[in-house]
Amino acid sequence: MKRLGLFAPTWRWLIVVALVASATALAACGSDGKSSDSADAKPASGSSTTAGSGGCKADGPIKIGGVGGLTGAIPVAEGTEGATAYFNELNAKGGLCGQKIDYKVVDDKGDPQASATAARQLVLRDGVVGMVNESFIDCAVNDKFYRAQKIKITGVGVNPACYTSPVFAMANNGPTGSLLGNLFFASSKEGLGKTKVCAELLRLPGFAGQFQKARQLWEQETGLKMTLYDNTLAPTSDPTSYILKAKKAGCEAVALVGNFALVPPWMKAVQAQGAGKIAWLWPAPNYVQSLPKTLGEAGNGNVYSDPEMEPDITNPDVQHVQAEVAKLNPKNGVTNMHEGGWVSALVIAEAIKSINGDVTRKSLSDALENLPPVENPFMGGPFTFGKGDSHFANHWIKEAQIKDGKWQVISKQWLEIPKIAELYSSK
Repeated sequence: MKRLGLFAPTWRWLIVVALVASATALAACGSDGKSSDSADAKPASGSSTTAGSGGCKADGPIKIGGVGGLTGAIPVAEGTEGATAYFNELNAKGGLCGQKIDYKVVDDKGDPQASATAARQLVLRDGVVGMVNESFIDCAVNDKFYRAQKIKITGVGVNPACYTSPVFAMANNGPTGSLLGNLFFASSKEGLGKTKVCAELLRLPGFAGQFQKARQLWEQETGLKMTLYDNTLAPTSDPTSYILKAKKAGCEAVALVGNFALVPPWMKAVQAQGAGKIAWLWPAPNYVQSLPKTLGEAGNGNVYSDPEMEPDITNPDVQHVQAEVAKLNPKNGVTNMHEGGWVSALVIAEAIKSINGDVTRKSLSDALENLPPVENPFMGGPFTFGKGDSHFANHWIKEAQIKDGKWQVISKQWLEIPKIAELYSSK
């Protein structure tokens, strides 16, 4: 995988040129640019599952858990739905180690007590050996418990704590990483080239410090000062006052962190307030194929998003995942983030297949730590877990824009987000 300079050195963005001939023939390389000759570094198929195992053994179904924020103020279900679709297909082909995967998801409802209960139910009562999660609060609430139980977790991350612990490796960048990506895209000359860049962000528990850090890193790297910074949004906020504030401040581009339900009323208000000349950059989960139709003219040309998983819906691998997820009749439709759950389950499966002996919590944990980078057609580079104190399995985005009634991917190649390691560093 070759990396070429895209932006001027100040921006330090990188193009990742994917040398993917097909879903079943992927070049194996680590994120450090070193090639790997190990067959274990490659999934049997990037989009479809392949039942099979090496020397792994299991006496019964292999239990994998999932803490999911399926309900609550801001539901997040795509990660666990994507994993469910992957494991369903895997089981239809025979499972692993001669057994089926028993994937059980428990809703934490976005509530800390319910999240703690869900994690303990899955780990202590149900005896899961690994997990694929997506929840706003799971990482923050259960990190110490997971460490004590020596269990490893993949999934779709939301809370900043998902990126500062040795037990988590997430398939996405998280809201703060997505924010940082949008800020750099808004200001770079190869992106939108705007100098009056603003941020209007949901007020989320545990995020304020990370949002401020993203702002500071962007300002340090670009030499610009943010024109407007507002971290007071709520899911039920009236967008009009925030739009007028951005308009009054002279914002040319606004990077937002907001849930999908906020996008339609926000963009309708943008149209009503004559703020259509401002570029509105929404986080990755808002890259949803139904959005252009929902917005109509209110979103034509000024709505952007930075999907962290492959956004090209004509890609056969993406189509395969979407077809499998559609069988679950997901509440919010099929979205780009379902690929994150699919890849996370794929990594768990690859680790299981690498085990020589009984599949236990310890053997799976060890397998994930020692698993070579897993190539897949959905990310800008291979998914890595490893033995570090924290993990950044994905630090790439593409940028997309709504134009002429549909999403158009305007960065055909992957962009690596600068400063993301520093964003999640404790230093």
